[in-house]
Amino acid sequence: MLSITRLTILNILLPKRFQLLKTFSLTVLFFAFIVRTILYILAFKYVDFSIINFIKIFFIGFFFDIGNLLYLLGIYVIYLLITPTRFHGSLVDKVITKFLYGLFLFVFIFSFLAEIPFWQEYQRRYNFIAVDYLLYTYEVVQNIHQSFPLPLLIGVIVLILILSIRFASKKEAYKKTFNNSDSFKSKLIPSFIILISLGLYHNFITNSKAEVFSNINENELAKSGMYSFFAAYKSNELNYNEFYPTLPNNKVYNLLLRNIQSPNDSLFTKDNILRYTKNDSTELKPNVIFIGLESLNARFMEAFNGKKNWTPTLDSLANNSIFFTNLYATGTRTIRGIEAISLAIPHTPGRSILKRENNDNLFTIGEIFKKKGYSRTFFYGGDGHFHNMTNYFSYNGFDIVDRRKLHRLKEELPTNRTRIEDDEMVFENAWAVSDQDLYNKVLKYADKQHQQKEPFFDFIMTSSNHKPYTYPDNVVDIPSGTNMHGSVKYLDKSLDEFLKKAKK
Repeated sequence: MLSITRLTILNILLPKRFQLLKTFSLTVLFFAFIVRTILYILAFKYVDFSIINFIKIFFIGFFFDIGNLLYLLGIYVIYLLITPTRFHGSLVDKVITKFLYGLFLFVFIFSFLAEIPFWQEYQRRYNFIAVDYLLYTYEVVQNIHQSFPLPLLIGVIVLILILSIRFASKKEAYKKTFNNSDSFKSKLIPSFIILISLGLYHNFITNSKAEVFSNINENELAKSGMYSFFAAYKSNELNYNEFYPTLPNNKVYNLLLRNIQSPNDSLFTKDNILRYTKNDSTELKPNVIFIGLESLNARFMEAFNGKKNWTPTLDSLANNSIFFTNLYATGTRTIRGIEAISLAIPHTPGRSILKRENNDNLFTIGEIFKKKGYSRTFFYGGDGHFHNMTNYFSYNGFDIVDRRKLHRLKEELPTNRTRIEDDEMVFENAWAVSDQDLYNKVLKYADKQHQQKEPFFDFIMTSSNHKPYTYPDNVVDIPSGTNMHGSVKYLDKSLDEFLKKAKK
């Protein structure tokens, strides 16, 4: 009698028409569990391990995986609910159901697999970085192609997809979904439960509710990757005062007054950051070339107690130049570095200023050089469309020299844009031409600038020290594409060549 009652309740909650939905849910939740386990192993040395925290991570993660799944199930149950009984198993019903089942399963499998290298790179679930990169499909697809064995990756996804579909067939999920006479009334209860659950989850659960641990890695592990992606997409603007610790203005001004002590340097007033600096010597106007080195960490340099001699050129400059040892990055990405360098601002919540609206005519470093009569040029070995660099620098007074992709529409810009042509480069990967090619273009361009008898400020952004870590052969002793160590050595070697050529 008890077994009959349980069977009856199960049939009410999951009638035959909903069997494929059940199989899909179990499959997705299984893969989500596997991925969370893999990420936990990768992050193990960074978590505060305890049995209680371990259980909490997987329990909270399971809750968020279900919430993520509800969004897709909500769409599918509407289709199941409104499809009349007489159309169950029709040709149209089979085509729609089988196609969408395979498509959405493919999307989930790809998302799960992609989370593993993303975690290895950033130690996070999908976030703003993933959202930003999705906008630049060409660079991202090329980077994936050059960083991973793409045929093998696709083969693994297809194999998992086939096995998942066979699992559904073995459980007779297709047969039961198509061969039934479930009425609208019998489909109403499970549909109502799923849609109500979705409504409650959407309105009352936020991604931050997974952050119940003191350890950031544990907080990230408890989240769902795909749900985190859409949460990041939705929340690309944050209230600074709500999410960042701040100090009262009067306390900030008092701190500034105490730290600005030079006799030729002072604030205009005690309640403003306007600053006056007096130049006691003769003003010089040298040509200035600023070089931003991609993904270069201080730990690579012996000058910062690095253990290996990967950057002899940079270390020699540190010993013979003005060397700032107490200057810290305000972000962890290239776009944040450019933002900080060009605008002298701290890390901003949400999207970088480079990608925000109304980011033209700002008081950038270029504006200071402009007032001194300098021309300004931004150099990038890839397409400046990436991260909106072309528009940002152009609408702030810089000429542009980059490797514009020919398949992209030519943009109308207020300044000049020069393309690095095919005959000016010998190596190119997913992101850009090699640093050597970029430096050669800079030297060629700088010679023309010098002939015009006008001081110039050139802002260079390199790219070689970035996955897939590829560069021209036979330049350094680590083969191209091996690891970041090789690309760091290449970065340093190409810089050495550039400085030697520039001195001639």
